Amino acid sequence: MRMMKNLWFLAAALLLLLGVNAVAQRYGDDYYYKHWGREPLDHVRGDLNRAERDLVYLSGDEMRRFRHTRDGINDFQHDWERGHFDRHALDEAIGGLNALVEKSRLHERDRDILADDLHRLRDLRDRWEHRDRD
Repeated sequence: MRMMKNLWFLAAALLLLLGVNAVAQRYGDDYYYKHWGREPLDHVRGDLNRAERDLVYLSGDEMRRFRHTRDGINDFQHDWERGHFDRHALDEAIGGLNALVEKSRLHERDRDILADDLHRLRDLRDRWEHRDRD
């Protein structure tokens, strides 16, 4: 009985791998990278939203920078999911987030979370640019 369970598990794993390979062949690498990028973008946007709710101590200008950075990430993701990787828009979002981390009067916890998000965005950019070398 145990051997039968192992065979079923092996068969299911094989079918899963074949399915992933079929999707990759059908849609190509760009499909994979566009959808891979959704997770870090959603994560960063979620952290910005959470931080903005908690940052009532910031000035109006700093809050506008938060919104502008979040909107830039939204715009970049919207374009990317429609097939256009806008390096300039991503660089603008990275620059905006970097300014928030370096220049805003954030509490240490918020600064650390957003600094991690800054690394996520830079990693996303680097992976996209080096995707053909993998």
